[in-house]
Amino acid sequence: LSAASAKKAEVHWFGRSNVEMTLLEPDEALIPPPLIVSNISALDIAQNLRQMKLGERHIFVLGEICSFDTAGNADLSKPYSTHPHCLPIRTDISKFFEAAHVSVRAGQATLQQHLKAMQDPYMFICPDVSCFRGSRDDGYGFVEQPCRIHVIASSMASNRPALQSVPGRQGSTKWYACKSDHTAFVERLNLVAMAALQASGMDKQDMDEEEMADKAPILILTAMGFGGGDQFH
Repeated sequence: LSAASAKKAEVHWFGRSNVEMTLLEPDEALIPPPLIVSNISALDIAQNLRQMKLGERHIFVLGEICSFDTAGNADLSKPYSTHPHCLPIRTDISKFFEAAHVSVRAGQATLQQHLKAMQDPYMFICPDVSCFRGSRDDGYGFVEQPCRIHVIASSMASNRPALQSVPGRQGSTKWYACKSDHTAFVERLNLVAMAALQASGMDKQDMDEEEMADKAPILILTAMGFGGGDQFH
């Protein structure tokens, strides 16, 4: 366990200033990446994927910080402080959150203000987070072979945004009542995807199709905004 967590924690920040947010026009010739929806825990998925032969492919898990203390730092002492909520239990993510706090300590904005900004939000990647405990069904027991994943730490602009009922073909559904909340959410999704591509080296212009297929990252998205309890992935 000590060997798995011995690596020094460092974080890499991403925002508009250092991520190329390219908006592509709709093109039927473009093939979207495969998408799988599952109710399995994001960390369970990551651990299962690590047991497969994936070559140089990076695995990213979206980790939402849901609770902050009065100083604007991540507060892991509260229940469901992250999403997935088992993230602080099963990994050494806490030392990365502390490193993120140290990295902004000399600035004018707190960690909370950077992550929860309505416009121009930031997020940070925690590389090589050690995942050393198993699933809830196994009592969060220690695993024989800890694995490493990359966690993208982000936060919603508002914990309780105003919602409205939107009619559809299969009945009404809930969606944001304010355009600003919708825009903030979409910007975060775009930033998460672009940060994962850039951190995995997929932003290089000289990569051929075979190299891109071998190094394409795997992004495990949790349902942002639902950090108050059990969740689907």
